[in-house]
Amino acid sequence: MKPIIIAVIGASCAGKDTLMRQLYWELSCGDMIDRFPDVYYVVSSTTRPPRKGERNNEDYHFLTDAEFQYNIDEGHMLEWTEFRGWKYGTDKKSICLKDGAINIGVFNLQGIRSLLLHDDFTLIPIYLDVNWRERLKRSINREDHLTLEMIRRLVTDFKDFRDVDNVLAAAPNSLYYKGDYDIEDVLEDILGKIK
Repeated sequence: MKPIIIAVIGASCAGKDTLMRQLYWELSCGDMIDRFPDVYYVVSSTTRPPRKGERNNEDYHFLTDAEFQYNIDEGHMLEWTEFRGWKYGTDKKSICLKDGAINIGVFNLQGIRSLLLHDDFTLIPIYLDVNWRERLKRSINREDHLTLEMIRRLVTDFKDFRDVDNVLAAAPNSLYYKGDYDIEDVLEDILGKIK
């Protein structure tokens, strides 16, 4: 069986990290540990500075511009994009391409477009579609007050995700969840895609 990349995507505060952690735990530590012995957590790289509480090599690999550019130039990046002057991407070393390995990570829509160009793994994009009011509420709860950055992110998300249906249509294994989801349903849907 080809290696698998479960790519969680969604706008800001859609619950991507929460779902990624739930899936990682369920597949690597839960009842399915015997069925899937090789489950990996994908840590992306970025040139942006860490946010409050973020840890290097756990939340992101925080790189300098020169380090990130070196990885691009040397062909080490599986996918990458630039957003607001910061680079984001996935180093090939962050993915296990061993047969049967399951890699779980958060990606942006451009990352999904790039991953669709590869055929050496099975891609399962999971799109979390949460309405803007709920995402803004979550964002305010996270920061304890409304900021201009939150509004900017909402506007940017509207632009960034206007083509999401076309991208998901190009990914035959994609899964779509509007609003809340049940982790057991998500696992069952993923298992249906893995076969």
